[in-house]
Amino acid sequence: MLTKLADTTAASPLGLAAGHKLLRVSAGNWINRRVALFMSAPHTIVLSWSDSPYLSWTSPVPIMSDSEDSPFDAVINAGGDLIVAYTDQATARLVSRRLTITSTGWTVGTKVTVYDGA
Repeated sequence: MLTKLADTTAASPLGLAAGHKLLRVSAGNWINRRVALFMSAPHTIVLSWSDSPYLSWTSPVPIMSDSEDSPFDAVINAGGDLIVAYTDQATARLVSRRLTITSTGWTVGTKVTVYDGA
């Protein structure tokens, strides 16, 4: 089954093929919850999630609005917390944010600079 989550105007909404954008919670209260990350517009990374049997997804929720219009990546731990790495639009630095899973979705944490070299 194909499901369209949203329209997008970003140059590369899913980034590089090697990146991770559809992730699954593998343990805990929200086991098997799926989360999809993509760029809905230049500079805006959003997420949408669904519980089994994945027939309906949440409306896309903006989680970052300071990203360059370029690829990003994400990882998920067993309990469902996400780490999203992307390029900051203002500084061109590699940054990351931790998103903590809750009963209603994810809470976005503070931006952390990963690399600030040329």
